[in-house]
Parts: sequence; structure tokens; C-alpha cells
Amino acid sequence: MERKKELFKSYKFKILAAVLFFSAVICFGINDSNNPKKRTRIELPSDADKMFIEFQNAIRDCKWAAAMEYCSEKVKSKAANYNSIEKFFDDVVPVEKIAEMDSFKLSGSSGSDENIRYRCEIDIKDPNYKWPADWVLEVCRKNESWEIEFPTKPLNIWLKHAVLVSKVINSELKVDIEKCRAGYEYILTPLVEKFAVGKAMPFRIEMKNISNESLPYTKKNVTVHNPMIITGPEGEEIEYFAGPCSIAVTTEFTEPNETVIMADNFDVSADYHIVKPGKYRFQFRGDYRVNSNTVEIEVAGGELSAIEIITEKLKPIVPEDWILNRHNFDNNISIGIMKKGERKGSVSIFMLVNPSEDSLQKINREMELFGQSEFGPVYITSSNAEEHWPEYKTQIKNTLEISRSN
Repeated sequence: MERKKELFKSYKFKILAAVLFFSAVICFGINDSNNPKKRTRIELPSDADKMFIEFQNAIRDCKWAAAMEYCSEKVKSKAANYNSIEKFFDDVVPVEKIAEMDSFKLSGSSGSDENIRYRCEIDIKDPNYKWPADWVLEVCRKNESWEIEFPTKPLNIWLKHAVLVSKVINSELKVDIEKCRAGYEYILTPLVEKFAVGKAMPFRIEMKNISNESLPYTKKNVTVHNPMIITGPEGEEIEYFAGPCSIAVTTEFTEPNETVIMADNFDVSADYHIVKPGKYRFQFRGDYRVNSNTVEIEVAGGELSAIEIITEKLKPIVPEDWILNRHNFDNNISIGIMKKGERKGSVSIFMLVNPSEDSLQKINREMELFGQSEFGPVYITSSNAEEHWPEYKTQIKNTLEISRSN
């Protein structure tokens, strides 16, 4: 680390100039490389750029505690496992490469508004592999401020895994499914001692590498696409109502004895219709046909939430060849009813119950005010629904007791 301190002295003049003249960094994210007109301009806001320069300044001055103050809670949590912040940066962060940067070289962004993340890719080279790997440093919005986030694996392990991922992507390494099946176990843990109808039922889902070698796994949102096996007090399978969605999927690797948190707070009651008390059995469906441990827990009685009452009322009237989905988003209730066997959304009904004005504006479709219910105003739109379910409006109005809108 002393060598790094000497190296960083040469950068102090550069950072002074950067602080005096910082401006928005501009790059182009290419949506269609064959059509320049479709290029989208991406800008790093000036206050985010200023924050990055201050973070870089702290690194150049070897002020590790100051640099850590700019980092996310995820990074700080990982650093807490080290004997010192200096040791963490030395082990995990390519500090010399960050110190050498003339600016935050923006390579893209993800998310939007309060969740936007700006990405800078830093090349890390393995001398025994033909291509460099991209270590990603991100500037992320948090409320009204910004924070730094980056991979928290030790650099040597991160680079090892990055090379393995590259080999999988380029068909230089084949994934051994049997090794993964034997080498992973899934751990399901309830986060509260007691569950009750109408209340959250949160679980943590973890995956542990129990083999003696590095193993690949699919990194994704594991809380979608009916991820649980839940049986009720009478042995009945509990229905899943969250519906289909698109997810991003990437390949990652783990080391022996490494545990990955797949979901740190998954509320199964949001997606599964648990409306009566009794003893329930919960199990997570893992990859490679490996399921988690089974959790048995008593669910106490309680008052049904609005979304559960709506689900209970709609279930009997939805035709057998239609699928009922529900979601709580932005504190609004959305209901989707789609006909089976049709192209996604081509024959469907979509409703919002008691939405905020902001939520209505975010919905990328025309919504008609259907009427008033005990849960608030109901908005509706549909696509080719009347042809396949002629009485859907009348039946939904009657069962939800929706009065005519003014």
C-alpha cells in the first residue's frame, strides 16, 4: 500500500483541475449500431460527477474512511467483514486504475429517475486469458444524493470468475449440470417467528456451494415464475397469482463454501393466496431440480387485505380458460385477467384499483374509469375481451360492487 501512496501523489494536480472544471460527462448508448438516428444520449449529472471526483480524490490521497463514506450500504456491509477499510480497498478495488482515470468514462446506464445507475467499465486483464474483463464501477442515485457501488468479491476471485463466465459465454467451457445439482443446496429461512393471514410472510432464500470447486449458477430474480411449493392445512396446493414477467439472466460463479443470498426479503403472501389459518409447508424451487429445505409454520388468523378480498371475489367468476393475476405496485393494486393459449396480452383485461395520479401517468395505456368500489376508484382497459367473455364487465362490476362513475 505504501507504493500506491507514492503513486497517487502524482495525480493530485489532475484532481484539482477536475474539481475546478467538472462538467457533465457525455457518452452515447447505442440502441442500434446500424442506425445513428436511434442513438440515445446519456449524461452523468454534474452533481454525480462531482461526487465521483471526490471519491477518486479520497482514493488518490489514501483516505480510505473518506472514500468509504461515498459507498453504498451493500459495499459498507461487506467492508465491515475486514480488519480495516484499507485492507478492504486493497483486496477488492483496483485503486490504481481508478486513480489513473481522467474522468468517469461513462459506458451506459440502467434504471430511471430515482433508481438510475451510471456505469463505468474498467478493464482488468488476466495474463493467461486472451480478453480483459470489465470491472464495473457504478454511480447510483439514492433519494436526493448519489453513492458508489462496485463488486465486493476479492479482485483475484472476481477475475477468476469473470474469465470462467467469458469461457462459458464463448463456448470454451461447458456447464456440468450434474456437478451443479450435486454441488448446490438451497436454504429457506423465515424472517419472523409467526405468520398471520393478511400480513407479510417474509423469507430469505440462500444458495450454498457445498462442493470443493468453483461452480456456475444463473443469477436472476428468483422470486418470480411460481418459485415456491406451498401446501395448506388440508394438503392443498396454494395458488400463485403474480403472473408472468420478463427477467434478466446472467451467469456467475461461486467458490467452495460460498453462500449467495438469492432473495433477502421475499414476501410470499404478496404472490400466493394464503387466506385461512392453519399449518403450512413452504419450499423453494431451486435450479438444477434441487429444492430447498421445507419450512413448516403455523399461520394465525387475521383480516384479509384489500388485494386478497378482491382475489377471493374474482376467482369464482373468471372462466376456466382464463388466468387471474394480481400485483401490488407503488401501493396500488393491479389486476390482470388473460385468456390461456393466446399471444401475451392479445386477449386480456387490466384493472387498477385506487391508483395515484402518478401511477396512472406511468401506465403506458389508456385507462377508463370503471366506477367506485369499497377499495376506491377502479380503472379498466381490455384487449379483445368481449369476443371471448361477453359479460366480463357486468360480472366484474357485480362481484366487486362497483358503482357507476360520475
